[in-house]
Amino acid sequence: MNQTSFSRYNVDISLILASIFLIIIGILFIYSAGHTESPDKFFQHYIKQLIALIPGIILFFIFLFINYQKLKNYTIIFYILAILLLVAVLIFGTPIHGSKSWFSFSGISFQPSELTKLLFIFTLAKYIEWCGKNILKFTYFIIALIIPAPIVALIILQNDPGTALVYMPITIIMLIIGGADIKHLSLLIFTGIIFVFFSILPNYFIKKSELDIKKDRIEVIIQQNIVYSMISTKEDIRELNKVKLSTLNDPVILKNELKKKNDYIKNLFMLFLLKVIAVCIVLMIIGYIFYKIFKAPVLYYFTIAFLVFTIGFTASIGGQKFLKPHHITRILGIFNLNEDPQGSSYNQRQSVIAIGSGGILGHGLLNGPQNRLNYIPEKVTDFIFAVIGEEWGFLRGSLLILALYSIIIYRGFMIAYNAKDYYGTLLAVGITTIFFSHIFINLSMCIGLWPVMGLPLPFLSAGGTSLITGIIGIALLMNISQKRYVH
Repeated sequence: MNQTSFSRYNVDISLILASIFLIIIGILFIYSAGHTESPDKFFQHYIKQLIALIPGIILFFIFLFINYQKLKNYTIIFYILAILLLVAVLIFGTPIHGSKSWFSFSGISFQPSELTKLLFIFTLAKYIEWCGKNILKFTYFIIALIIPAPIVALIILQNDPGTALVYMPITIIMLIIGGADIKHLSLLIFTGIIFVFFSILPNYFIKKSELDIKKDRIEVIIQQNIVYSMISTKEDIRELNKVKLSTLNDPVILKNELKKKNDYIKNLFMLFLLKVIAVCIVLMIIGYIFYKIFKAPVLYYFTIAFLVFTIGFTASIGGQKFLKPHHITRILGIFNLNEDPQGSSYNQRQSVIAIGSGGILGHGLLNGPQNRLNYIPEKVTDFIFAVIGEEWGFLRGSLLILALYSIIIYRGFMIAYNAKDYYGTLLAVGITTIFFSHIFINLSMCIGLWPVMGLPLPFLSAGGTSLITGIIGIALLMNISQKRYVH
């Protein structure tokens, strides 16, 4: 039995204390970050966070004492519920900050995509347990990847790429623990790299060429850039030169015409990718036919390679359609925070300045200059870590938060290792991966190493749904921990 557990009740004291301390610190700094705002905003964040603790505590004890093993009997119900909630929010939800991810009832908001992460983990854990050693087979592996697909697609339609992204590490880590073939996982990761790279590439070139496009230097762009020369023809050049942007004085007309040209160039990239996909499909079919005839392993890997390219390129076409200009600006901004200090890089620059100004011991609670002057954007949600770093400094602020999160991550994986059954191990791994993904992305975002994605920091960021989901996650970890340990 673990030394940090009570001998009688198997209570993981270090896990529960780390969570309680984080919740207290979160409430404290939501107050600090919000005390300079209007009373309405202050109520919206601080008071609602306190109110959210009430259902959070109730649900904590429900999920602590319920037999987690019985929950797998409701896997199908959980999965259907997750999809129905995400469909419903697309139809009846309220747009907030450009994302249609919330239900709003009389001033109270609920974000289903936070809860669906737990519902998804129940589903995938049950499926992997059911598969057993069959998860090594490619067909069973593909089905495991199909399970999150509709959930991720619905979240992307909500314009919430940050939450959708979290499903990738959850799925990969659970499949690794579930015993999936490392070759299959490698193919998945490589496909993901192709998808991300070719989703960003066209938007990257368009963004970098925007100044030349405004100056009507289309021929120069094409001559100097091999990528543009590959995807365009003389007819395309004539089409792009029809309207001279440099002669337009009306900013609205200029913006609309620039968008038309950018969309035209983006369509050229898509058309080029479709041609590449067609070639990949042909080569894949040829490789498969020759493999069936000669049974040579090299032909099998040749076929699989072009299958990966086909899937990656095809998915990237959807990625190009989904990515908006501000997404690209945010991604490119992390490579140089000084490039657009008053625009796309403003949020992260102010966060980095705030954390740096806190030094070793900080300015003291309620005394952070960046906080008091409202320079830190979204300071009660996305960038609350910047407020903590500024007011409590590195030693008693940043280091303390990292230590508390490290305890939760460590205990989560140890609970997974010591779980009574395979299902409990998979559940604990999935829940811990949720925490780790949110922590890693949010902290990286606050120090300028990751694009701004709007992912909350567990227990610290304002948000009732996030807080309640985090509390349920801790309750489930403790539930699994309370059972007898079997190696």
